[in-house]
Amino acid sequence: MGRIETCLAILRRLFLPSDMVEVVTQIDFESLWEDGVRTVCFDVDNTLMKHTEHRVSLEFQTLIERLKRMGFVVYLVSNNSSYKRIHRVCEQLDIKGLYFACKPFVFNVAQFARRYEIELPKTVFVGDQLLTDVLLANWLRSYSILVNPLDMKLSFIKFVQREFEQFL
Repeated sequence: MGRIETCLAILRRLFLPSDMVEVVTQIDFESLWEDGVRTVCFDVDNTLMKHTEHRVSLEFQTLIERLKRMGFVVYLVSNNSSYKRIHRVCEQLDIKGLYFACKPFVFNVAQFARRYEIELPKTVFVGDQLLTDVLLANWLRSYSILVNPLDMKLSFIKFVQREFEQFL
């Protein structure tokens, strides 16, 4: 295998999600459970709720409760720098979470995983961004699921990022 093929293989390994769905509710959590996944980590903004929303929808609250009844341990892992926002969402869902995770860098998430004894190979990360959520999960050798963002109205920087993600 030449250098170019090796480089392409590495890029695929880092940027190719394990699965892609339109919305979180389309994920086949039963199959994930059968495959040995025991932990689900959700991104918050544009994955579970729009950045402008203050409360998680009843649909997602019901989903989180169903996952907990199935036996999954559920966490939130967000790059949002507002402790207040992520804490409020965690309280609504009665789960733990990490704010200002600095995804795709693994240090904060790895420390969070050690604190809560999360087995990363048995974990799925669900998010709307290739360059943060999917890259983080793949870097940690976890399962990654890319969903479409709930809100397509983006800042210029997010627009450029999304265009690059589409290119990849």
